Amino acid sequence: MSSSDSLRATATSSSSNRAYSAFDQTPLALVLEEFEVERVLIAGAATEGCVLQSGIAAREHGLEATVLADACATVDAELEAVALEYARRVAGIYVR
Repeated sequence: MSSSDSLRATATSSSSNRAYSAFDQTPLALVLEEFEVERVLIAGAATEGCVLQSGIAAREHGLEATVLADACATVDAELEAVALEYARRVAGIYVR
């Protein structure tokens, strides 16, 4: 298995957990550390939930984080805007 396949498999497996962050209850942080990853790109189905929480967790693990806003979804555009602004201003997450 290549390193990119391993990273993809780990990130995919995290989507089936019952937590709000891809880092919760998964080996994601360990895998990223093993491959000396410094930045993660984040996309998902709930910008104001899982996406934001994963970005915050990435920063807490010492990683740079970028949310790919056009690759995210939400059911509440106003709440998504607040979440992305929080990501930028408070969490230090880059938003593209």
